Amino acid sequence: MSRTTVYERYIKHIESSTQDSKYTISRSSTGAQIITEDNVIASTPTKQKLYICDICDGQYLQKDSLISHIKNHMKERKIECPTCNKRFLKIAHLKLHIRIHTGEKQFKCNVCHRSFARLDNLEMHSNKHTGKKQFKCGICNVSISHITLLKRHHKTHTGYRPYKCDFCPKSFARVDNLKDHTNTHTRENQYQCSICDKYFTYKALLKRHNMIHTGYKPHKCDFCNESYSRSDNLKRHIKRIHSREKQL
Repeated sequence: MSRTTVYERYIKHIESSTQDSKYTISRSSTGAQIITEDNVIASTPTKQKLYICDICDGQYLQKDSLISHIKNHMKERKIECPTCNKRFLKIAHLKLHIRIHTGEKQFKCNVCHRSFARLDNLEMHSNKHTGKKQFKCGICNVSISHITLLKRHHKTHTGYRPYKCDFCPKSFARVDNLKDHTNTHTRENQYQCSICDKYFTYKALLKRHNMIHTGYKPHKCDFCNESYSRSDNLKRHIKRIHSREKQL
């Protein structure tokens, strides 16, 4: 399925939907921002409303503005990356992309010194250190650290999966998940570690691998000073060490 076809279906979905793909932002008594879809909590004049692009997370106040924005995604991309031939609509987008090839990561975390190519990725990462989760799902009340992550979470409730696999009946809520899944059909390993040049089929596996090089261990034990790069290793530690301590 072509990129244009996917976007056309997305626009049609927004235009024909009786319940707008719109998020309402308000504040709870604790100060957390609660973001819900309009069909979950009735809107009031005091609430800020946003239509969020399902492709790039752009935010708009009007449905028509969102649709116009999506049509920009459909335009012919004439600006080509000289390294991988990927095409872009704007020079600014190409400059951001080129950092993948050059390894330039100018945005650095003050806590763990991990670096990022984009400021929004640093902001999302920084919330892991602060534990700040200012966005709350209006459906299941789970608290989330970033509006982009909340938007992804909302898809688990809506079931909207516009990105369909060309090889099997599966469909996905996010285009990067479709790319990872497609690799299981094509057997391609497209994610490469910038430090040791090892390749991985899934982006998540590359992120997990990178922690070997950075020493980043975000999963901390509540009972001792141990910390782990993976949550399953933390759970294993608690079960093996601290559950035994409770029995004694």
